[in-house]
Amino acid sequence: MTSKSNFKWYLFPDNMEDKEYRVFPEKIENDTNIFFHGTALEKLNNILLQGFIPQPPLGSVSYAKTSNGAICHAAKHKNGIIIAVRFADLKAPGLKIEISMAHTYLAPEKREEPVIIGVCKIPGEYKHQ
Repeated sequence: MTSKSNFKWYLFPDNMEDKEYRVFPEKIENDTNIFFHGTALEKLNNILLQGFIPQPPLGSVSYAKTSNGAICHAAKHKNGIIIAVRFADLKAPGLKIEISMAHTYLAPEKREEPVIIGVCKIPGEYKHQ
């Protein structure tokens, strides 16, 4: 399961172009163990309770290396969010790291879940280009 406590809500920045469409502070965006998952706000409670569960037909959960890689997934939802997670061990079983993505292939009970460290809600009026 993911960590329910100790994550912070971040405000969506006004200067998206200046920040290269990254929504979190540079310290978070540049941490090699932190990745980003775009989803709907309505899914957050289940993620907190059950972990990130692979959805068929994919069989994996995907995370972008920077938040601008997850924003398009978040912006598809009326109440989209980007979740920043930290993986303790990038060589853990069931975790595959690629150049711009990470994928978890095992069910949460069979792997170490990443820790949620931050969440940013995408404004409903935001249209990602």
